[in-house]
Amino acid sequence: MENIYPRLANLAIRIEGKGQYNIAKYVRATLDSLLRHTAFNQGYSTDTTSILADLMSVVDDLENKGFDQEIVDQLRHGYQVMAQNDISKIPEFPTPIVCRRCGHIREQVQPERLGYCPTCGADLASFSTHRPIYWMREFDPLESLERLNQTPLAYRNRLSHIPPSSYDDKYSVGEWSPLEVIKHIRDAENVLHTRIKLILAENNPYLDFQMVWDWADKPAASESIASILESYSSSRSTTLDILQNTALKDWWRSAIHEEFGPVTLIEQVSYFAAHEISHLRQLPPE
Repeated sequence: MENIYPRLANLAIRIEGKGQYNIAKYVRATLDSLLRHTAFNQGYSTDTTSILADLMSVVDDLENKGFDQEIVDQLRHGYQVMAQNDISKIPEFPTPIVCRRCGHIREQVQPERLGYCPTCGADLASFSTHRPIYWMREFDPLESLERLNQTPLAYRNRLSHIPPSSYDDKYSVGEWSPLEVIKHIRDAENVLHTRIKLILAENNPYLDFQMVWDWADKPAASESIASILESYSSSRSTTLDILQNTALKDWWRSAIHEEFGPVTLIEQVSYFAAHEISHLRQLPPE
């Protein structure tokens, strides 16, 4: 079965060469599906020791196969960062780009990608860009507003089907409880709200890295799910008011993110809108 992966990648390029892009997209989607399905069946262990062991094993395998040494070195550095419980930031880990035709990989050259692939001659501007997270370009302004408006209702509906006695239950190993999930979503909304106001008020402001996921499993003091939901919804309502009154051109105002580098307002809004949706799976379906 493994041999089908390079066959699909090869076939997609050849079909595109015949101008059959709608057929090629199904070939690429099939390749993506097979890879993700294989990974899913292996299980996504959240144990840090296991992740580090697997990362080092992969790094050693890549080096033994003669993979690009610059990338191998970055992965090895990533191991050290994770082992020390530090945060990987864009200055240390520039964005990698990959030739869509031959697979040549390198770090992105800023501010412009000028030059050609040393293997197949493709222009560097045609390379695929691997940013830290896909969420930053998932939704346009109207889609983002729609998602931000709908998601609090989706969480409220999901939580209404969970008995209060189960708010602290974790439905699978390594996952969060309903209380931890809604705390995390509320905390993330507060970060988004603050960043929106900062980006609109200042020219190219600096956005501090926030360990929002780390706050979720901290004791909630006397906070109830009802009070957390209320503060989340209230902040979201204010956030929507600000965004709905923001000129379209201002959605592309820029900032410098400590972890991700240069970002725009729309990228931050899209990021948080998609991020919220990703956590819904951690709550039992309605």
